[in-house]
Amino acid sequence: MSRSSPLRPALLLGTAVLVISALASKASEEQHTTITLPAAASIVGVSPFFSDVRLFNTSYTDDLLVTAVYRCFLGACGGGTPVLHILLHAREALAFNDVVADTFGAPDSAGGIEFDFDGDSEQLVVTSRLYSTVPEPTVGMFIPGLNGSAAHTRSVLTSIQNGGSPPGFRANAGVFNPGNSPVNVIFRIYDEVGVQRGSDVPRTVGAHSGAQVNAIFAAAGARDFESNNAVITVEATNAVFSYAAVIDNATSDPIFVVGASDGPSSPTTTPSRTGTLTRTVTRTMTSTPTASASPTVVTTPTITLTPSITLTPSITPTPSNTFTPSLTFTPSNTFTPSQTFTASLTPTITPTFTITPTASITPSGTATLTPSPTATPTPTGSSTATVTATATFTPTPPITNTFTFTPTSTVTPTPNPNHIVTVGPGMSFSETVTTITVGTTVEWDWAGALQHSTTSGTCTISNCTPDFLWDSGLHFGPFQFTRTFNTVGTFSYFCTAHGVAGMQGVVNVLPAPARAPARR
Repeated sequence: MSRSSPLRPALLLGTAVLVISALASKASEEQHTTITLPAAASIVGVSPFFSDVRLFNTSYTDDLLVTAVYRCFLGACGGGTPVLHILLHAREALAFNDVVADTFGAPDSAGGIEFDFDGDSEQLVVTSRLYSTVPEPTVGMFIPGLNGSAAHTRSVLTSIQNGGSPPGFRANAGVFNPGNSPVNVIFRIYDEVGVQRGSDVPRTVGAHSGAQVNAIFAAAGARDFESNNAVITVEATNAVFSYAAVIDNATSDPIFVVGASDGPSSPTTTPSRTGTLTRTVTRTMTSTPTASASPTVVTTPTITLTPSITLTPSITPTPSNTFTPSLTFTPSNTFTPSQTFTASLTPTITPTFTITPTASITPSGTATLTPSPTATPTPTGSSTATVTATATFTPTPPITNTFTFTPTSTVTPTPNPNHIVTVGPGMSFSETVTTITVGTTVEWDWAGALQHSTTSGTCTISNCTPDFLWDSGLHFGPFQFTRTFNTVGTFSYFCTAHGVAGMQGVVNVLPAPARAPARR
């Protein structure tokens, strides 16, 4: 993103040359002053940020010659130090939109700006707005120019937030060193009752340079600590300007916190706090009547604090499922068949039978035959015999069979051949380094309530850049995304919403193991 500035450096340089000689004699009689803007940026990519700067000369009569020096310490810092000479007429206000890219010609970088001039510090007012354009253009945050009295060896940053209801907040902290020598700086995070969270975060900062710690809670090892009222202390070997940016992850809107002077050095041990928080207030009032009968009240409160700290651990269960189904079959079978047979016999016999299984049959019948003795049968002759059979059926009770089966089975799920990486539930992947062989499919499974992605590419301390090998897009869980790796190599990836905050991973793809030769 590049925005035009109403005042170009080349024009300013030409104008400045004309007035330098006129202002030189007066400048030699005035004090030299530096106003420092500790943070300015022109960052493009997944999490873009830009700075618009405004200058104002408060004098009603005198022009002001200002030398602006851009001190890059993040991103694509080139080899040189951009310098700009600016002439501000009496009561003139100048605007520099996207000052880092358009005015200093240093896109995709961030740093501080020093404004040097000869005169009283109140003659120059420096203000700026640092804002984002993703997911929507934001209001941004106000960052003032600071004079030397705002630099401290011990400072404190308050109103710091981290986590909270998804997608929550994150915080960056930084310093700018206005001195001519490097300084050592230590950041420490404390909760609202003064207990340190995580570990120290040390940095070494060069002369006229700065350092910023993005996602400082993660850098201190306290990524999952949630607070809307944390405190960060900054200790330096020489005076530095300290600051913090608290960013709403849902809108990318930040607030800017300027470091305030801190108290004396902290004790070497952190007192433990147990018990129940109670407050005892004792007031002693002494009344001295006067002519107007108005008493004088002197109040001496005594406050005793005994805070109580309750820690709620986070437990991640690992479920184990065993299935033992029990099946019971109770069939009931009743057989009552009835069959009727009609047979024809020669001589003509027509018996009728009614049969039922398990029956007792008692047939009775009478047949009369009158054959001729020693008679020779004649083909045309006929005889008729009638046989009547009677069957008596005595049924048995209905048969009821009851079968009970109690099988015990073990359900063995089909194994998932993919390599699983869990996305979330916080702002991290379950594996930061995944090692597989060629041909393996990596499956990313979303968990938790935050919106995440798996996007191939790399991240710097302030910016993530995709390389377009894959991109799942931003999703809430549950969601799955897979990719099969058919090439040996190392593939970096990140979450487009939280990559700068440290949500990054690497897939190392190794050659497939060699197969043993077949025996003949």
